[in-house]
Amino acid sequence: MAYAADIIEAVEQNQVVLIVGSTGCGKTTQVPQLLLDDCIEKGIGSSCRIVCTQPRRISAISVAERVSYERVESLGQSVGYQIRLESRKPRERASITYCTTGVLLQQLQSDPLMHSASVLLLDEIHERSVETDVLMALLKLILPHRPALKVILMSATVREQDFCDYFDNCRMFRIEGVMYPVKMLYLEDVLTLTGYQFDSRQNRRRHDQPEHRAMIEPYLRRQRGSYDNKVLDQLRLPESEGCEDIDFVADLVYYICSSQSSGAILVFMPGYDKISKLHNTLTNPRSALGQRWRDQLIVYPLHSLLPSVEQQSVFRRAPQGKRKVIISTIIAETSVTIDDVVYVINTGRTKVTSYDIETNIQALEECWVTLANTQQRKGRAGRVQPGICYNLFSRAREAQMAEVPTPEILRCKLESIVLSLKLLHIDDPYAFFPTMIDAPDQKAVSNAVNLLKR
Repeated sequence: MAYAADIIEAVEQNQVVLIVGSTGCGKTTQVPQLLLDDCIEKGIGSSCRIVCTQPRRISAISVAERVSYERVESLGQSVGYQIRLESRKPRERASITYCTTGVLLQQLQSDPLMHSASVLLLDEIHERSVETDVLMALLKLILPHRPALKVILMSATVREQDFCDYFDNCRMFRIEGVMYPVKMLYLEDVLTLTGYQFDSRQNRRRHDQPEHRAMIEPYLRRQRGSYDNKVLDQLRLPESEGCEDIDFVADLVYYICSSQSSGAILVFMPGYDKISKLHNTLTNPRSALGQRWRDQLIVYPLHSLLPSVEQQSVFRRAPQGKRKVIISTIIAETSVTIDDVVYVINTGRTKVTSYDIETNIQALEECWVTLANTQQRKGRAGRVQPGICYNLFSRAREAQMAEVPTPEILRCKLESIVLSLKLLHIDDPYAFFPTMIDAPDQKAVSNAVNLLKR
């Protein structure tokens, strides 16, 4: 791995190091290995216990399996994983354990200073999950009491300076990934290619029509002459964007099958309901086009509700003459690398929690992704050959997207976090939350504390 010697030197000389790298740079699989191998070469392998956090179960398992394969070992020797209710732990010393962030937070209840680890790697910190933000704040309390503990933060190229500043201007490395080019197509391009026509009668009274019209009309005026008028007319319809029309998404899958060379298709959908609808449409098609392709498709759903064994099935290669289609939530956006994906369909939609401080109500809402999400989704293609990312939203929509997601800690209720802190013997949430990289509103903290006191 390039920069290996520099990374090892930086970890030796600094307690906290930030590694920033794009998709495919190898930070998740290679950095833990080079640190372990360096300790073994120096004769101090017995004191090396590396823990690497992952945001999701599927990534903890798949990365552990990949690293074991690279080391020509069985899972459970020098490399293992631990997720809730399931584990394949490695040997006690000279080892790498991939675990979910939630599992590590639970372990802190019995090992508050993390004596069980010599090196801690926090992966995908740019996702800004509640667990990761809480863990970073806890580390700022732990590190002064554990000077020998090394912490490596790993992030995509998303506002990385925020993490560097939070850890007192810590040492930062940038690693470039090796990727094939990925062509970006947008809704106007997809409609030109497929010739799809939406049924505008279905959604004539949609509440988002004024917002959509205000966004799209100036763009359409600028695009006159660049696209066929029929395409521009379709862009005027609110239902043309995202995945409101499941048949449109299925039609694009069939178009890829008929016009592009071999390679798996990864479709990003916002949630379980839309995944189920598309899965049913592809496996039980009503159209003649769908029936033509049905027997040539192997369709896998991928979401957090699936058992780990079923999640792992998405990594299987499709038999000769078959096309693999994975329909996933945001779960496939980071960490998980499905090597044979060449085509990505990005509906541009996701589901996030939202929290109203005044009413103290939390909800799960479907919304547009951010520019950072789109870059991550694009990065899922182009791993083995040049790829294509089909965005089911216009360039006008992309211009209005936020740069990065709002940190989860700022849009969720805090009761469960306050309880978790209590188990870690942190009794004053009013003092702890302001130490976080993004502190929640004090009223949100009060709402949580008052509810728990009832």
